[in-house]
Amino acid sequence: MRTISAISATVNASARALTARHDRPGRLVIAASLVLAVAVMLPTPVAYAQSVRAKTAATPEGRPPDWEQTKAQMRDLTFAGEDAKVIAIAERIVAAHPRFADGHARLGGAHENLARSLIRTDPARAGKHFELAAGHLRHAFDLGGGEYPDATIRGLIDLYEYALPEPATWRATVREALARYPAEPAAHWYGIQLVLREGGLNDLEASFRTARAALPPAADPRLEYASLLVGLAERNSNPGVRAALAREALAVADAVVKKSPADRIVREKADAIREDVARLKLK
Repeated sequence: MRTISAISATVNASARALTARHDRPGRLVIAASLVLAVAVMLPTPVAYAQSVRAKTAATPEGRPPDWEQTKAQMRDLTFAGEDAKVIAIAERIVAAHPRFADGHARLGGAHENLARSLIRTDPARAGKHFELAAGHLRHAFDLGGGEYPDATIRGLIDLYEYALPEPATWRATVREALARYPAEPAAHWYGIQLVLREGGLNDLEASFRTARAALPPAADPRLEYASLLVGLAERNSNPGVRAALAREALAVADAVVKKSPADRIVREKADAIREDVARLKLK
């Protein structure tokens, strides 16, 4: 058992920049300002995740019948704030289809939403739901991430930093995301954050090379990665790191445009990245 106190104090407001990044799998991510300072007695953050993983196989399962209709229903309930109802639906799906990654992703997201809504009034209960969220997101992660693996990656890793702060587990999960999901820009985004925390500027170039080699050749994932680099540059106070991240973002965007010079949408997205870099006002 361990005590988590002052959760809001662990959240660097400029670094968190929470958005509705999990709208796609039905997770409504609430602004970090709602996470108040609390004291919660929680078990080891990975305990529930390990128990869920031990109970089910590691082979992904196909979609259950009527999944699209069920997904739409859960989405509507999420936006209505009916997280307990979403949990009930997702629990039935997971019980019937224990190797269905999207079921676990939805269930994990619903538990996280409910936890965030309880953080003011019932922090102990919120802590339990954060644990449940981590367990199911971990299982979705193990089963291939579901329809939106980037959302699963980000949901799980973020929980281990903010709601269930466990630096060693955060680092291990980032490394595993890089190994399991090398085609996902989000995995490299976290990998670069890990390098900045542990290695610093001298190790950035190796991470850049790894990402360029691993990401799919298509424009969208590479431009998404470039945009994520700009976001990291905005949040970093080290001039050398900011400049290195910005240079790499521009280099990636330029390479994508060079490959598809006639694609108007690609050019517009690359131009948006260049504008974002220009706003950094680097020396």
